[in-house]
Amino acid sequence: MARVLIVGGYGNAGWRVAEGLLRDSDAELMLAGRNPGRATQLAATLPIDRRGRVSFRRLDATDAQAVAAALDDIDLLIVAAGSTRVCLACARAAISRATDYLDIQFNHAKERVLAELRGQFVAAGVVAVTEGGFHPGVPGAMIRLMASRVPGLARARVSSVIEVDWASLGVLSDSTVSEITDQVADFRMAELADGHWRKSTRRMKVDFGAPFGIRKVVSMDLPELHEVADSLPQLRQVGFYVGGFGPVIDTAVLPLVWMATRIPSERAAAAGGRLLVASLRRFSKPPFGTVLQLDGGLPGGPDRTLMRVGHADAYLLTAEPAVSAAQMILAGPAHPPGLYRQASFVEPVTFFRDIEAAGVNVEIFG
Repeated sequence: MARVLIVGGYGNAGWRVAEGLLRDSDAELMLAGRNPGRATQLAATLPIDRRGRVSFRRLDATDAQAVAAALDDIDLLIVAAGSTRVCLACARAAISRATDYLDIQFNHAKERVLAELRGQFVAAGVVAVTEGGFHPGVPGAMIRLMASRVPGLARARVSSVIEVDWASLGVLSDSTVSEITDQVADFRMAELADGHWRKSTRRMKVDFGAPFGIRKVVSMDLPELHEVADSLPQLRQVGFYVGGFGPVIDTAVLPLVWMATRIPSERAAAAGGRLLVASLRRFSKPPFGTVLQLDGGLPGGPDRTLMRVGHADAYLLTAEPAVSAAQMILAGPAHPPGLYRQASFVEPVTFFRDIEAAGVNVEIFG
């Protein structure tokens, strides 16, 4: 029986990862963090036959030695919440204990440091999967699946609507606010056009169908798409595009938050994060839900919608792809030791079958 340690296992996404693994596997789980009391409360909501497979541990996940000490008899370490600092400490701990690793946190700085550890993952015999969840984690997998179903696919654009009912989430932890702020600070724009990656600030209109309709989106640079495009040289246009939070937040709040992240002060960044969260609570409006839509076409032909993936709960849509990836890691040995992005690591057919079985809406049109 596999044993899995989940850092942040009682957070909004981490708890759903835990529930998914308890539902779809026979793994034993250890939920780690600074507030095991909250984990105990959540465990009481589980079906009785699953509670015995869950244990808890108080842990400072920024301390690599402390994390390493928690990895006795652990087969997989999942980092479901926390800062870049947490991910890097956990990655180093996984290397020291030869424990496989999965994270669902995206940050360019984290990516660069993990890339520097690539050789150490290989030497330690560790399968490490980064950029899990759906944003990133799913867009590249969508393109891989549709490229296998649509021979000669030359253009592939994955666009997203992410509308969260922020007011219903209760009090967000400092680490969650920090993650949101980091995403603003780390935002970059890029797309593949005519076979070359370039910065792009153009806004496009995408029809997502009911209930979201036509939305404006802008490009967001996802490293996984560079990797997927390299593996599929027939692709000449590739990109990931995101919608905004509405005119007030996009034009007034986000610029202030971005400027706060440029001040060399943790207090300034924290203040920016609190402003953003308060604005999201105030101005976010229904319909709520999350959709990823792949539009593309053949050379010389029109673009059309090829695939759509979505769910009303963005945290569940984050968790279920990670659950599928975790099960593929535990099943081994489909991949040799090394560092992978989730979008390139997973087997697409099984991956989308898994998340659809878990309640995610998966529609294939092409």
